[in-house]
Amino acid sequence: MDMTPSEAKQDLLSRLLEEGMVQVMLDARGRGVDVPIHLRDDYQLRLNLSYRFNNHMEIDRDGVEATLTFKGEPYTCRIPWNCLYMMVLTNNDDPPYIFPADMPAELMHLANLLQDQD
Repeated sequence: MDMTPSEAKQDLLSRLLEEGMVQVMLDARGRGVDVPIHLRDDYQLRLNLSYRFNNHMEIDRDGVEATLTFKGEPYTCRIPWNCLYMMVLTNNDDPPYIFPADMPAELMHLANLLQDQD
């Protein structure tokens, strides 16, 4: 059975969270993203997710919903899978998992410029 990209991300994030804290990178400008207002224009937003935070976290076929703390205040964030383009387990030296199809155009343009310099 083939997995959709969303199912693959859901499975990967669930597995990584069992191992520790996971930093995700997302385009906060994307449709359906809900983060604190001061972060909504960030196309390279990094958030830390962990079961050890003992806050609400739900991972489903649509994305991740997690209550995180910003400047001492809790906020329930919503991250659709198509806006999440990187995951990395923070407690080891493994490389990040990157999903190029979901990267913002600005980052793809930069990656292409860097590749052209080689």
